[in-house]
Amino acid sequence: MAQNQLRRELGLSHTLVTVIGIVIGSGIFALPAAVFGAAKAPGLGLVAWLVGALVALFAALTLAELTALFPSAGGAYAYVKEAYGPMLGFLRGWTSLVAYDSGLIATVAMIFGAFAATLIPGLSGFETGIAATGVLLLTGLNLLGVRYGGWIQVTATVGKLVPIALLILFGLARMDVANLAPLLPAGTGAAGALAAAIPPVLFAYDGWQQAGLLAEEVKNPQRNLPLALIFGILTVGVVYTLLNVSLLGVMPIGQVTAEAKPVVTMAKELFGTFGGKLILVGMLVSIFGTLNGLIMTAPRYYFAMARDGLFPLPALFGRVDPKWGTPVAATLLSGLVALLFVLTGTFEQVLTLSMFVSWLFYTLMIVSVFTLRRSRPELKRTYRVPGYPVVPAIALVGAVWAIWATFLSG
Repeated sequence: MAQNQLRRELGLSHTLVTVIGIVIGSGIFALPAAVFGAAKAPGLGLVAWLVGALVALFAALTLAELTALFPSAGGAYAYVKEAYGPMLGFLRGWTSLVAYDSGLIATVAMIFGAFAATLIPGLSGFETGIAATGVLLLTGLNLLGVRYGGWIQVTATVGKLVPIALLILFGLARMDVANLAPLLPAGTGAAGALAAAIPPVLFAYDGWQQAGLLAEEVKNPQRNLPLALIFGILTVGVVYTLLNVSLLGVMPIGQVTAEAKPVVTMAKELFGTFGGKLILVGMLVSIFGTLNGLIMTAPRYYFAMARDGLFPLPALFGRVDPKWGTPVAATLLSGLVALLFVLTGTFEQVLTLSMFVSWLFYTLMIVSVFTLRRSRPELKRTYRVPGYPVVPAIALVGAVWAIWATFLSG
């Protein structure tokens, strides 16, 4: 095997659970209070969750064409570079390292530390240390091969879906339909309330595009990547909608918005203190899975850039270890930068800005589907966006709206 080629070792199931495992993480447990607080009405809050699902689904349907068209490491970096040239690809990759992906890893790691301290009160005050340990541990494990990271992802995804399924089933059984009303907040501010509720929803759905970074390690990527993206987002959308309906069925909106972790409170009300602890363990597994998925995928940006000569020390960061089959230097660099964000506490400011920048690049990627259809019609397209050009156009409107909503809320 060449020293700059990755191994194709991930099948459809591993790729699918990577999508689900990255997306379903801390957001669904930590953000319902922010979403319903911004929406100011149960019905409008549920609408915000559905709108987020539609934006993510139409974007996934669109970007799946790019993943099948360019099945190599680098994901968004590769797509932007192919459509607009190396400069924009360079900017996308460096945004990942110095802001978005590193900041996202740090954010998820700190949420993991916070939930661990909630589960074990004796750990209170050590949240940063727990977060740093998680980053170091998973960085080390993902050095050993994509198969190890993939199996961690499978285990964590199954582990997170079991408690979520229990919450949904028992929550629906105790459903108080009156808690779902009213649809709109009082007054005339429904549009502004919906716009304010969208950014936290988008954060909860974010991460599905990371699967494209593994394209060079996926078997039959022209088939498996689009399937994983589409069915992954559909699964997440169903899970998120049902869990939020169950949450409101158990707790009125006033209680949901008053709780820092409303899903934890919901678990205690449904299962008691001991049951609540078990659900919290499941939540920790969920967040751990998301953290693993991010640590597994992000280094592929820097590896792909180095291989193209757009990153310092290309011979080092563009090299694949012959024994483990992983980009060791790129993985270590990714983990180090994320660790620095954790230890310095600067990731929140960085993430706020980079979420905005990230959606700008999503918009560019959606536009590139139109651009490449015109400029490079000779490319073999094993997957084409269904409903073209309507579906990509809806995805584009959703992305522009996401940018506007993020700007408005900031």
